[in-house]
Amino acid sequence: MAVVQVAGPAEEQQLRSPAALTVHWVHRPGSLLDAVRTVPLPDATDQVFAWVAGEASAVRAVRRHLVGDRGLDKRAVAFTGYWRADLTQDDAPTEQDLADATEQMADQTAP
Repeated sequence: MAVVQVAGPAEEQQLRSPAALTVHWVHRPGSLLDAVRTVPLPDATDQVFAWVAGEASAVRAVRRHLVGDRGLDKRAVAFTGYWRADLTQDDAPTEQDLADATEQMADQTAP
């Protein structure tokens, strides 16, 4: 399953996978978090792995939802906020950026 945010219908692409694939398109200014909230997850959440990437604050919110509200193990959610809406790459990391990086490293070394 994929939840993908794009500017609008013109940016939707056909995604192919050897597995069964359901794509949920989110058109801006729609909320990625709101879309993820509506996606059904299997009852056996121990069989779910999530990969979340995008704007840092949206990624952070989706990860918090998946772990805190949906009960996924933190180690089952890989995440990277690879850009920030209000900062450039030359700006110093924020406290939240540093906290996210620390948590990612801890998740990777946890048993």
